[in-house]
Amino acid sequence: MLQFVDVSKRYAHGAPLALSQVSLDVAEGEFVVVLGRSGAGKSTLIRCANGLVSPSSGEVRWNGRSVTAARHRELLDLRSEMGMIFQQFHLIDRLDVQTNVMVGRFHDLPLWRVLIGSFPAEVREQARQALARVGIDHLAEQRADGLSGGQQQRVAIARVLMQRPKLLLGDEPVASLDPVTADVILKLLKEIHQQERMTTLLNLHDVRLAKQVATRIVGIRSGRVVFDGPPDQVDDARIREIYGAAE
Repeated sequence: MLQFVDVSKRYAHGAPLALSQVSLDVAEGEFVVVLGRSGAGKSTLIRCANGLVSPSSGEVRWNGRSVTAARHRELLDLRSEMGMIFQQFHLIDRLDVQTNVMVGRFHDLPLWRVLIGSFPAEVREQARQALARVGIDHLAEQRADGLSGGQQQRVAIARVLMQRPKLLLGDEPVASLDPVTADVILKLLKEIHQQERMTTLLNLHDVRLAKQVATRIVGIRSGRVVFDGPPDQVDDARIREIYGAAE
């Protein structure tokens, strides 16, 4: 279980709170989507989950272990159970697709193999299988910078699959994609969630997409949770509560 316990975050002295006393429990196997306007605190929440951002107060726990208090090796161990998909993909452009996917196993490979690019045959095969799951194994030898945005995000997802995480985090994973490609990528994430029963926490802008994939939706406004419930309860009134009146 992922737990946020009275989590607040202020980035600079005198700045408004990015998160204000947020308490959430994300149960094993849930697919939770966080909705809210830009600047509402969605990305801060996701990044607190794996320690990329440290709360100013409160605590984040993963399966009973404190992410907030973890340092160095312990934090790396915790992160090894968490996969992260970003808006901008974070691929290594000059490397081929298969090598980018194998990056997902860096945490449990000897450093010398990583430095010289010598990957065991079983890791190469696992990378091929991960690429096949996301439908782009035919692109394994192509450089990452020659791919479309949707293809690059599939590579990023395959890289996460290589990590074999128990928790999947997504920080606006489809925000830079066109609507059709965004639909495809989120359907893929939903399929992986159902197959792996992987606990999933994403933040999105699009209410329609959120309602298609989520088992639960959390709405954040000005750093506070203003809604937490099933997708079918996100009606026009709830949307106004989360996003505010149109400007």
